[in-house]
Amino acid sequence: MAEAEMTQDLAHEYTRQALLSRAESAAALLIFLDYDGTLVALERTPELAGLSANDRSALLRIATLPGTTLVLVSGRTRAFLQEQLDGLGIDFAAEHGALFYDSRRGETLPLLQDSPPRWLDSARAQMRAWAAEVPGSFVEEKELSVAWHYRNAGTAPAAETLSVFAARLKEAAGAPDMDILFGKKVIEARSMYAGKGAFLNWYLKSRTGRTGALIICAGDDATDEEMFGAANGSGGIAVRVGPGATCADYRISSPELVLPLIEEIALRRALCGKQLP
Repeated sequence: MAEAEMTQDLAHEYTRQALLSRAESAAALLIFLDYDGTLVALERTPELAGLSANDRSALLRIATLPGTTLVLVSGRTRAFLQEQLDGLGIDFAAEHGALFYDSRRGETLPLLQDSPPRWLDSARAQMRAWAAEVPGSFVEEKELSVAWHYRNAGTAPAAETLSVFAARLKEAAGAPDMDILFGKKVIEARSMYAGKGAFLNWYLKSRTGRTGALIICAGDDATDEEMFGAANGSGGIAVRVGPGATCADYRISSPELVLPLIEEIALRRALCGKQLP
């Protein structure tokens, strides 16, 4: 991942206004948002990180603005995202882009050729063994991937231990197409063909006819950097939420600031696209 030459802090008003000015002249907006650490704060267990009523209202307002398309792109399961977005009419990509849910048609499209991956059962068994070794850690089962969380472990495993775990996982699975992700207190096994950047490129080619639309994406960790790279390659805008090396153009400090920013951007563009008196 290449660090952006000058990632600008949106805490500065002139930076914020420059971003708004850039977005307001766009013919349309394509907005791609991560979930955990972006829309909601990270929690001790994944099921605690639900959308509030205010979050849902803000997402609905954004999604229904003229010239605005909103898509969530998350590592979460399809079932979880369907529950959180129920009734909002918002499309999403689950499991880092391995699955796409079309809310208008009520259809889910698997985007992997090998679905589920042949190595998935082996990876699940290996991670269950890790959970038994590390008290407080647990396994998050998914349709096409699997994750081991150690955020709640009394003593977090050392970096060397995590490297050994990852090597064991790769050896046990014997699968060159398995990708191992090191996230925030989590290790995840997914297909190397699933990724947020690959999903964004697929979406642009397959699902949108908007000419001249400006891509805006926001996320908080390494998996989102893939999406940022794809957005940058299409002349879009990337926003990193929180600290960490990034190729994003902009940075915002915390999840609670994300939806107000995105709504302000989308509303400004919608208003500038109208014939106002």
